Amino acid sequence: MSFHALLFAACAVTATLLSTSVHAVHVDPNDIVKTIESECGDIIDCVDVYKQPALKNRQFQDNKIQEPPKIKTLRNNLLGRNFSFPQQTWRRSGSCPEGTIPIRRRPTTAGADDKIANPFPSHGRATATDEKAQADGKLEIAAAYGVNGPYHGASAAIPMWKVQVAPNEFSMNYLLIASPHERHFTPISGKSPPDINNQIAVGMAVYPSVLGDDNPRLFIYATNDGGVTSNCFNQECGFIQTNNEYALGATWEKYSTVGGDLYFVQVSLYRETGPAVWWLSVEDVPIGYFDSGMFPVPFIESFHNEMGGRVLDTRPGGRHTMTPMGSGMFSSAGLNNAACIAYYMAFDNEGGDQVDDPVNTIVTNPKCYDVKDFGRDDNRPGIDIAYGGPGGYYCDQ
Repeated sequence: MSFHALLFAACAVTATLLSTSVHAVHVDPNDIVKTIESECGDIIDCVDVYKQPALKNRQFQDNKIQEPPKIKTLRNNLLGRNFSFPQQTWRRSGSCPEGTIPIRRRPTTAGADDKIANPFPSHGRATATDEKAQADGKLEIAAAYGVNGPYHGASAAIPMWKVQVAPNEFSMNYLLIASPHERHFTPISGKSPPDINNQIAVGMAVYPSVLGDDNPRLFIYATNDGGVTSNCFNQECGFIQTNNEYALGATWEKYSTVGGDLYFVQVSLYRETGPAVWWLSVEDVPIGYFDSGMFPVPFIESFHNEMGGRVLDTRPGGRHTMTPMGSGMFSSAGLNNAACIAYYMAFDNEGGDQVDDPVNTIVTNPKCYDVKDFGRDDNRPGIDIAYGGPGGYYCDQ
């Protein structure tokens, strides 16, 4: 399965209630309770929570919706930093009723499904598979990762940067957890697992040619085979949403500026003891989960927590792309200028916070993009990771 649209709406999208062709997932018009037209042009359909796409999938249709977990995740005690957490833009135009979930209509400018690139192919680590040129282009990565698990998840503040992206390319900021298919191994702190074929990632993506404009949009992604055939974005094929406050694919009111105000979205991926159900929280609100049935090889714990940026380089004109990663500045510019995954924390197997320094790094092209571990934050628990870079023709030199 190729990388489908992140349910991202454009300002020119039609208001007519259609099904698959405008949602990137099948939504029956009869299941839509309310429609909200955002001031920026995004159109949100409030869909009956029990009739959402994932629950109509044969694999999950007999499942009962899980109760939200009791674990409290990332908190809002932001001391001594110019960080802000704005609301999603569509919320200014209305809200979805209780018992419904918000699903964004797909923009009319979205590209064909078979031309959409997968940002998390086969391995999240720097391997020959990752680094080789693909039909879609070359995937550039600048990220840090921890292998001190097993973990029961991770939390962090993901930055919101609006950057200019070349046609058919993307730039994204993300947090990823992963587990191997190979179960007969002994976890050793500091040593990578034999594979990371089970993956869940959450973050902000800019993908104009597919998603309609250059605004960063919220996404969640999962694969159960390292991205070979399984690539699930948002509500496409497994994520069950339970909350009506946040829409996957949505944009926010404000974005970060270099040397100015910094805007973030707080996210957590985690599970409680019991069934292997992985939850996504946004701003400390559990919004939905991946059921254990999403992962035929059980995804019980994470052994690889990764954070940073990715860019798809299609090599326009035969040269390295100009598409920036993060803010477009290298990590040496510091936490107020470079993109920063802030306050990264892991969760232990009891749901408690675990300070986990991700000292390992992936940098596919250090002339273009880099990453730096700034260590513990001065104002609250967690690790700060700066990353990014401008891209450009000199990357080939």
